[in-house]
Amino acid sequence: MNDYELLYLISERNEDALALMIEKYQPLIASKCYHFKIRPSERDDFIQEGNLMLLHAMRIFDPTYRKTFTRFFELILTRKFMNLMTPSSKQPIYFSEELFETMRVEESVTWRLNEDHLRIAKETLTAFEYDIFVDHYQHAHSISQIADARLVSAKKVYNTLYQIKTKLKLRPDFLDKI
Repeated sequence: MNDYELLYLISERNEDALALMIEKYQPLIASKCYHFKIRPSERDDFIQEGNLMLLHAMRIFDPTYRKTFTRFFELILTRKFMNLMTPSSKQPIYFSEELFETMRVEESVTWRLNEDHLRIAKETLTAFEYDIFVDHYQHAHSISQIADARLVSAKKVYNTLYQIKTKLKLRPDFLDKI
């Protein structure tokens, strides 16, 4: 069923269509939380706000403008998250040199993946993707090191890392562990 059919059924007060629509857009809401780098402690609040924006979008969507509901909802959701992320006080923030010194990050950062990360990644990814995931994120191997070790091109490693990110950001249980 497409969005237009679901919106029609929702307007006719069909609860199954409403549940289907909410379930359909949960990955988009989770993806926006990932892109805005929402902390795990605040993620539930943002997902709840996203669901409220979904209900609002279903109420005000007008198909005569020849835009898809998905793009319409994504625009509303993005604006809402940007609004929520904007500090309420518009006072400028001044950084001292001491603060910059404490904020320096070491050049090689290695994720310390716990057993939950590895389990979820193993469930979600193919064997090749999982091996690349462990090499790159846990062992901090560079793209060229991985490509040389696996006898593949660097482009293939880049593409695989993109696929890994795409698959794992759809897993809210993975994001909660970060």
